[in-house]
Parts: sequence; structure tokens; C-alpha cells
Amino acid sequence: MVKRILVYWIVAALFLHFNAVACVSKDIAVTPANIDSLNERAYRQIHTNLAQTLLLLTDAEQLCIKTNYRKGLAVNYLYQAEVFNQRGYAKRALVLYNHAIDLSREDKDDYNVARGEEHLSSMQRNLGNLKEAERLLNSSLNILSKLNKPIELVNLQQRMGVLKEKQNKHDEALALYNSSWRLARKINYLYGEKKSYFDRAELYADLNNADSAVYYYNKTLRIDTLTKDQFGKTLSYIGLSRLYLKNKQYSKAIGYADVAQGYADSIHAQRLLVQAIELLLKAYGEKKDLLAITQWQQKLLGVERANSETNKNDAVLFIEVLKQQQEKQLAIQKQISEIQKESQTKSIVLLCTFIIMLIVVLLVFSISHNYKKAKVYALELDEKNRQINQHANSVAQLNKKILGQNTILEEDNRLKNRLLSIISHDLRHPLTNTKSIIDLINLNLVSNQEATHLYQHLETQYTRAITLLDNLLYWIKSQVHDGRVEKVEVNLHQMINALVEEQKLSLQKKEIEVFNLISLEPEIYAEKELLKIIFRNLLTNAIKFTNHYGAIQFLSEINGSDIKIMVRDNGVGMNPDTLSRVQGLSHYTSRGTAGEEGSGMGLMLIRDLIKKINGAMVIESQLGEGSTFTVSLTHVNAPYYHLSHIDDQPA
Repeated sequence: MVKRILVYWIVAALFLHFNAVACVSKDIAVTPANIDSLNERAYRQIHTNLAQTLLLLTDAEQLCIKTNYRKGLAVNYLYQAEVFNQRGYAKRALVLYNHAIDLSREDKDDYNVARGEEHLSSMQRNLGNLKEAERLLNSSLNILSKLNKPIELVNLQQRMGVLKEKQNKHDEALALYNSSWRLARKINYLYGEKKSYFDRAELYADLNNADSAVYYYNKTLRIDTLTKDQFGKTLSYIGLSRLYLKNKQYSKAIGYADVAQGYADSIHAQRLLVQAIELLLKAYGEKKDLLAITQWQQKLLGVERANSETNKNDAVLFIEVLKQQQEKQLAIQKQISEIQKESQTKSIVLLCTFIIMLIVVLLVFSISHNYKKAKVYALELDEKNRQINQHANSVAQLNKKILGQNTILEEDNRLKNRLLSIISHDLRHPLTNTKSIIDLINLNLVSNQEATHLYQHLETQYTRAITLLDNLLYWIKSQVHDGRVEKVEVNLHQMINALVEEQKLSLQKKEIEVFNLISLEPEIYAEKELLKIIFRNLLTNAIKFTNHYGAIQFLSEINGSDIKIMVRDNGVGMNPDTLSRVQGLSHYTSRGTAGEEGSGMGLMLIRDLIKKINGAMVIESQLGEGSTFTVSLTHVNAPYYHLSHIDDQPA
């Protein structure tokens, strides 16, 4: 209940707050992008229509204040300062530049700080404060270097060069122009490259190095021609005219000045037009050409008259715009004052609401305290019931695990009894027979022919005993969960040949042929003895259940990283019931076609070993037709594996 009341109170407070904000911004539907666009649109007109520029900047300033867009306001002040600087309002411009820089510093907008300091430096340079101008340029240079602004760095180095010229440090100025030229060429900044040429031409002209000045003026003109920059061409032609006039080459001076005034007139660059006409008047004055002087003086008077009228109109319009700007600023201040008063009123209402809600909350709190305590007790009871259920489930799971462990122990006990039986009967019996045969032969109680037959029988029993012993030892080893097992490269074809050679006597006895059709190529990384145990048991099993004069085949099939080895015989085969028992997890044994006995250990061991190396065995059999045992292995190129890792794999 208390939480619900608190939520209602917070919603009411937020409603009052946003309602106050809505009163301020309901008529504003602008974004920072709109304001930035308005600022830039105004700045593009700064060289053609200062009054219109100031009007647009005033509108943008109001939007910045209403939307609290500080970055846009800082840029706006930079542009306004440029306007006032051009109109001769140096103090107003200085205030606006510093205001823009302070705003940018507060917002950690280093880029606009650098821009402001760069513009302020130019103003200080024109006012004659060269040290302050240099300090500002160095500060801006450090910022732009950190921000990695190559284009701005080119322009800044050129400004620094102009400043060095003012300080009569011509070598430093030339070094800066060269540095800006290299950077401009590196970033393919054509205007920066052209400006470096022009600045060097102006420097050489001041130093009376006419050849170098003409060279760089011409390089400037080449780029201006490529970029169709008529304003730039006019500046270069004026520079050339001034240079030739200084060197008393009046015809060239007149030619370049005439071209310059033509370009200036075509682009309405009145200031440059006046400079070009003045150069013409000086050149014709030196040549004493009174007619030309009269003509150009008349044109100069017409231009100055037009400029005077334009400046007068601009001044009137500019003053009108200033007046509008002040009126708008006063209106904004009044609006802000009204908003502040309204905000204060709503804050008082909000505070009263808060006090009332606090009293209500305190009253409700005392009522809801008992309810909370009851709820806590109920939760504690539910938790205790849940714990009891968990304990009951844990006991049930423990009982289940105990039953499972009992089953495993019973199975292990049966297996232990089976192993003891195998050791006591299947292993001890051949050894006892061996002792009896050796005694008969040593006592010369048998003939040579009988001795030869007994030796063959002895060898057969020896092979069976060794095989059984190997199986037992390897099965016991496979049950141990430690030990590092080394893998080696095994050639399956050669290994099968060796196993066939081991069973040569048993094969000859039943006159069975073995065909090793495994490819000569497949070599896999595996434990060689493990593979020998698997395929020795499969071979002896095939011999056991193959009739006299039968055949056994070893075949292979490779599919990517998998390899299948098939052991196929044409023996007695198995019916479905026998096949099911053989495929079972427990041991199973029966006599062979020649009455051979078995321990039942072989197939059980094979299944266990194949499972532990992540292989698989499939048995196919038809009664009277024979059986096929297919062992699938994965070709793994790792030289080692660990038995504990094998035992952790899922069955």
C-alpha cells in the first residue's frame, strides 16, 4: 500500500515538472542538426551580406538558448564575432570570441576552442598585439595536432606564417609555408597547396625577390585555373601587377592590373576592383598617360560612389538588424524571467504536495505495519515448507544413488567371481596340462611321433593361454583410471599380417585361408597393443567358428577421418537369439566348430576397449552363412591420450 502511494506521488510530481517544461518547449520543434544548418547557412553569406548573416545568426542564437544547445551557441558566437569584426565593432567582436571560447572550454569541446583562438589571433594580429596573437595560434596548433585535423593544421600554419611576416621573421615564415605545403600535398588539400604558393609569392614580393615571387604567383594561378577560382585569380594578378609596378615594368603592371579589374568586376569583388584600378592609375601616372588616367579615375569614382551607397545601405540595414537583435534578446530574457517565476510557483506547489503526501504516507505506514509483519511470517512459513520439500527430495535422490551403487557393486562382485573362475579354470587348466605333457616327454613315455603331436598340442595350449592372459591383463589395465598411454603410427595392413602369422598353427590345423584386403595406405595414431588385442580376439573368434577349409577376410573402408575394419568369415553364423546374447553387455561363450573352448572374455574385452577409444563395433550374422564384425575408428593425429579422459566419455 505504501509503495503504491509513493508511486502515485512520484507520478504526480513528474507530471507537474514535465508540464512546466512543456510550457517552455511546446513551440520548439528543432534539433541540433537544424541549428547547425542555420549557423552554416548564415556563415556562407558573411562575405556578401553581413546584415542578412547577422539576422540568421540571431535566429539561430535564440533557438540555441531555448533548446540549451551549448555547442551550437558557441559556434554562433564565433560567427557573430566575425560579422562584428568585419563591420569594425572590435570590442563587441572580442567579447563574443571570448564568450565562444569559454563555452567550448566548459563543454570540453577542444575543436571549437581551437577555432575561436585562431579567429581571435587574427583579430589581435590586426590590432598589433603580435605576442598575444602568437600565443593564441600556438595554443590552437597544440589542440589541432592532438585532434589530428590535418586540413585545419595547414590553414593554421599559413596563419602563423603571416604572423611571422608581421614580426619580420621571414625565414620562420618561409619554413611554415613550406611545412603547410608538404602537409597539403600529403592529404591532397588543393586549396591549402595554392594558399602556400600565394603566401610565398607575397613574401618574396616583399623581399624584392621578383623571380621567386613570379614563379609562385604562376603556380597559384595554375591551381586557380584548375579550380575555376576567379577570386583567387584576381588576387594573384593584383600581386603580379604590384610586383611589376614596383620594378618599374609598367606595361606588364598595366596588363595584369587590367586583367585583375576585369575578374574583380565579373565577381562583384568591389574591394579588389578598387585595388586593381588604383594600380592602373599608378602605372599610367608613371607613364604620364593623362587620357588613361582620366578614364580610370572616372571609373574609380563610379565604383567608390556605388560602394559608398552600398555601404550606407548596409550600415542602415546592419543597425536595424542590431536593433532587432537587441529587441529579441530582451524578449528572450523576459520570457526566461517569466518561465523562472512560473517554475518557482510550481516548485512551491510541488513542495506543498510533497508535505501532504509525506503526512499521508506516515499515516498509512502505521496502518500497514502489522500487515507487513503478517506477510513476512507467511513468507517465512512458505520458505520452511520449501526447505522441507527440498530435504525430502534430497533424501529420495540419495536413496536412488545408493540403490545405483548397490547395483554396481553387485555387478562388480559377479564380475570378480567370473574372473576368479576364468583364472582358476581356463588359465590354470592349460598350465596343468602343459606340466603333464612335459612330464610324459621328459620320462620318455611317448614315441617321437606322439611327442611331436603333443608338442603341437602344447603350442596350441600355449597360444590360447597367452591370448587369455593378454586379454585379462589388458582388461584390468583398461579399468585403471590413470596412466599415460602413448600413441604411435600403426600400419593396419602390416599389423593384421603379424596377427595372422601368430595364429598360423590354428589356421593350418583347420586349413582356413585368411585374406588381408586392408589397403596398404591407412596409418592411424593409436596404441598398437590395444589394436592388436582387439583384432587378435576377432581373428581367434573367426577361426573358432569357421569350419575346416573356410575363409576369413579383413577389409577396410575409409571415409574422411573415419576408418572401418571388417572381419568377415564364412563360418557357422548366428541366429537372432544368439546374436542378441553376443551383443549383450555380459560375457557369453560357446564351443567352436572343432570343439574349441572359450572364456567369454574376448568379446567383452573388445567391446570395452573399443568403447574407451570412442569407437564402435557392429555385428552382422546369418545362421549358416557366417558373421561380419565391423570396427569403426576415428583417425586422431594426437600422439598421446589419457585413460582417465577415455573413461569420462559417454557410452
